[in-house]
Amino acid sequence: MIIVDDNGWPQWVRQCFDFMEAKQLGSVFMRALEWWTVLERSYNWENGKGLSVAHRPEEVTEWLKVLRRNTAKSPSIKDEVAYAEKWWRWWGGLQPSWRPRGADGRPVVGGEGDWADLKKPGKNGLLIVLLTLTWWDDAATDATRSQWHAAVEDVSWVIVSMAKEARSGAGPMRCVSPPCSLLHIPHHLYRKRASTTDEASGSRPRPKRVRRS
Repeated sequence: MIIVDDNGWPQWVRQCFDFMEAKQLGSVFMRALEWWTVLERSYNWENGKGLSVAHRPEEVTEWLKVLRRNTAKSPSIKDEVAYAEKWWRWWGGLQPSWRPRGADGRPVVGGEGDWADLKKPGKNGLLIVLLTLTWWDDAATDATRSQWHAAVEDVSWVIVSMAKEARSGAGPMRCVSPPCSLLHIPHHLYRKRASTTDEASGSRPRPKRVRRS
């Protein structure tokens, strides 16, 4: 785990992080969220072109066009099963070709290669993927809850893997299971700390942030 360093965060990063942190979606989601800030810092908070819209759930389009000014406003998901199917088709389509697939065609953790297809910094990049998981959580019942957990695991693995690749311009690294080793990430990108998850209770206290004066 890392200590979240919010020094220099743009307003959009701070607003979105605070919103998603407050949702308390568990340690795996928080790992993804924390490492997302590391990844965006490696991009120097740049805003670039967004992720592919192919097979993207219409809820994303609705949010981008109508609700984006208020992060706390989520699009209505009327059919969670249909949303889950569309989400996986979209997410699967965003993945590089080297990623292995399960029997259901969905990406599974593992593999080795470059993340160029997913290097989309800023407000229209992986932030949107994280937000779609918060919307899904709001709507999820037993019908899709296990799929939601699987989606969070996969997104977390991708974000941590990409943050590792961001180390000093080095090439791709292999990561076979979450959480990935953090040993090769330069210290200007992260600060290492003990896990913030209470292993006995499974609860996760609000992470402390580092603010440099």
